[in-house]
Amino acid sequence: MLKKLFFIILSINAFCFSAKSQDEMLKAQSLYSSNFTIDGITRTFTFYTPAEYGKKDQYPLVIFLHAAGETGKTLIKTYGDLVNTKADSTGCVIVYADAVAEKWNTSHADKDSINDIGFFSILIDYFVQRYQCDAQQVYITGFGNGADMALSLACALPGKVKAIAPFFSTSSQVCNIPATIMVMNTKEIAPQTNKDTIIAAVWNFFMMAANKQ
Repeated sequence: MLKKLFFIILSINAFCFSAKSQDEMLKAQSLYSSNFTIDGITRTFTFYTPAEYGKKDQYPLVIFLHAAGETGKTLIKTYGDLVNTKADSTGCVIVYADAVAEKWNTSHADKDSINDIGFFSILIDYFVQRYQCDAQQVYITGFGNGADMALSLACALPGKVKAIAPFFSTSSQVCNIPATIMVMNTKEIAPQTNKDTIIAAVWNFFMMAANKQ
C-alpha cells in the first residue's frame, strides 16, 4: 500500500512538473492545439494566447463554436485574424473547440450520445486551473449548431458561463436561462452581415458583460 501511494505521489508530482514546464513554454500571440480523452473519445481544440499572456494573473476565456459540418480550424481560417486581434486588445484567451463528427450534441437526454456538456464543463475547468483563465469571465459564442450549443451550455452550466452570443440558432429547445447569464440579442443580425461587424458586436457585448461583474 505504501509503495502504491508513493508511486501515485510521484506520478502527480511528475504531472505537475510537466504541466508547469509546458505552461512556461507558451508564447503570447500564438496558437496551440491540444486534446484530452473523455468517455474513451479524444476531444480536440485549438487555443490562442493574447499579447498580454504571461503578464497578468487572470484572463477572460472566450469559447468560439463552429457550425455543423465545420471544425474549429474553419473558424480560425474565416475569423481567426479578427478574433485574435480582439483577444490581443482585451487580453482574452480564445478556445476554438471541435465537435465530434463536426456536429455538437445539444441534448443530454441520450446516455449513449456524445457528452458535449461534460466536455465543456471539463474544458472550462481545465483553462481556469491550467491557463489562469478567470472563472467569472467565461464567454461563449457560436454559429448555427454552435449557437445551439452555446444556448445549451447556458442552460446546463449556469455557474460556469457569464454571457453567450448565439448567432443563427436553429434550436427549438427552450430552457430557463438564469438571469445571471447575459444573452446577446442576435436575431436582428442577418447571416450575410459583414464578419468584421459580427466580431465587433460580439466583443462589445462581452466587454459590457465583463463591466457588470
